[in-house]
Amino acid sequence: MGLFDLLNKEDPEKKLYERILQECDQALALNEKDPDLWNKKCLVLRELGLRKDAIEAGEIAVQLAPNDPDVWDSLRLCYAGDWNKEKADECQKHVSDLLKQKKDAESQRLMQEGSGKECCRCGVYVRENIRCVSCGSYFCPDCYRDHQSMHSKPRIGISYHSNGLFSGYD
Repeated sequence: MGLFDLLNKEDPEKKLYERILQECDQALALNEKDPDLWNKKCLVLRELGLRKDAIEAGEIAVQLAPNDPDVWDSLRLCYAGDWNKEKADECQKHVSDLLKQKKDAESQRLMQEGSGKECCRCGVYVRENIRCVSCGSYFCPDCYRDHQSMHSKPRIGISYHSNGLFSGYD
């Protein structure tokens, strides 16, 4: 097989994305106000390398569902793929803010119902806390992931103090 044959060989993955894109377009012809369809189209266009079209579809999805962190994250991926760090960072801020609002609202609801358990680190209420086997404390899933790294750090190293000095090994 020569180079020309290799370049003209059909990519089955590309064909799949092209078929999904056609299905998205057909569905959007029936319901152009569905943010999930625009989000799916955005991701498919991104996979096909059509960055500008993907960004346009992502911006429509964001306009239709401004409080959905998933559509903001898809748009972030498109901007990152287009090397637009400023816009990607802006989208990431929206994602973070929306997830925090969602987490705070859920925590408030669980606290009022009396059905949640409080994280010992951040104070958020969740349905089920995770108990750290090493120290016995209870954490929400986010804090538990951070807390686990504390126990996995090696105990040998240099300790730096607030006065700028170090004390050799722990």
